Amino acid sequence: MTPHSAIREGDFKLIFDWYGRLRLYDIENDPFEKNDLSKTSPEQTKELFKKLKGWIKENIDKRYWPTLNPSYNADNEVRDEKFKVLFNDIL
Repeated sequence: MTPHSAIREGDFKLIFDWYGRLRLYDIENDPFEKNDLSKTSPEQTKELFKKLKGWIKENIDKRYWPTLNPSYNADNEVRDEKFKVLFNDIL
């Protein structure tokens, strides 16, 4: 299972899985998290992700972060969605 991190601000919750996917939900209006708003609200997604990365940098010792597999080759990926490095500024 891919590690996940999340942040909540007001009614919005952003989930980042370390495979490179971001999901944004309005949990007041969508408590079961069925409607991902990350594509329709890119600025909100970007702002919350920036805050989440800042919190992780300040509060989680780097030894507990997932690490990149040096042998990973995206061309051999069997999943429909290829891995994306969204945390490359600190990994």
